[in-house]
Amino acid sequence: MDPNKCIGCGVCTTKCEFDAIRLHRDLPECSKMVRSKDKFKAILPYMAKREIKILFAKKEK
Repeated sequence: MDPNKCIGCGVCTTKCEFDAIRLHRDLPECSKMVRSKDKFKAILPYMAKREIKILFAKKEK
């Protein structure tokens, strides 16, 4: 695992068969945990906002 490429998603912690990988949050107050079944509801507003920004950036070019 390359710590420089880590985005903190936690998938590696579930895939490690030896349970050797743990995530440590430096600023836990800056992040919130979301259940996997509620993940889409949590990221949908950001996805829409980001898509609009991308579309407007393409039109300005």
